[in-house]
Amino acid sequence: MPEQFTDSAKQALRLARQTARACRHSYVGSEHLLLGLLKEPRGTAGVLLREAQVDQKKLLELMDRLIAEDGPVTVKERDGYTPRARGILENAWEDARLFGSDRAGTEHILLAILKDVECVAARLLHTMDVNLQQLYGKILDIMGVTDERYRAGDPADYPDFEQADQKQPLPDRGAGSGKNRYCGGTCQKNCGGRCSRAPAE
Repeated sequence: MPEQFTDSAKQALRLARQTARACRHSYVGSEHLLLGLLKEPRGTAGVLLREAQVDQKKLLELMDRLIAEDGPVTVKERDGYTPRARGILENAWEDARLFGSDRAGTEHILLAILKDVECVAARLLHTMDVNLQQLYGKILDIMGVTDERYRAGDPADYPDFEQADQKQPLPDRGAGSGKNRYCGGTCQKNCGGRCSRAPAE
């Protein structure tokens, strides 16, 4: 998979894995991808996230309050991505190909995150009062893609932002026992990382 991404995107993925280890998470989820994008200074996604007032420190604090740590971390099983995060990366690559790029950049990864309105990263952005639809539109503008053209590419993939807006932000369950915090997607039950801590299946 690495050869399918730009150098900036590869660096963002490395930063995502480092973030997972620093957070003591034994997996790399969409929330780590988001932080990796934010930490990569050269990437388009990081520029757009910072313009949207997404603060790295605040995002880390929010993750710390919402997502349980796993203890000593060894990222295993291929590259350690959750099924949801892997799906996001695959969708990023497909979007890049759809619009004539031979490699996916950070903007394609962020676009794929925003398309998956149920993923932890998108929910975290919503919790931080980021306008997902506006951010989505800015990415398309930078890519030189009209909204109509993207819908024409695959209408079924167009994100349901109205549904996302109707969702409540992730409630703060507080730091402390992992049993009272979110799984971060490791339960693999398509919960979007919102269910209580559960072992990976």
